Amino acid sequence: PRKIRAIHKPSGYVCLVATFFAAPTAIYLSYASNGPFLTETGNALAAVGWCIAFWVSYCYIRKGNIIKHQRWMIRTYAFFLDGAV
Repeated sequence: PRKIRAIHKPSGYVCLVATFFAAPTAIYLSYASNGPFLTETGNALAAVGWCIAFWVSYCYIRKGNIIKHQRWMIRTYAFFLDGAV
């Protein structure tokens, strides 16, 4: 468990920083695309949801609530994959 934590914690910080750079870029790109307005808005809202879910997950792990952290991390993947697909 200590080896996993030694890798997991720094990679979590990298993901957190990367998300807060990637999500605004995703919002910009959603409106820069030539799709319908509702598609653009849906993609932008998914990027916002991605940031919110990641931040909530981070707050739960800082409080030591591992179960809620895991549940919110699953939500971050759902938001991420929504924008990626």
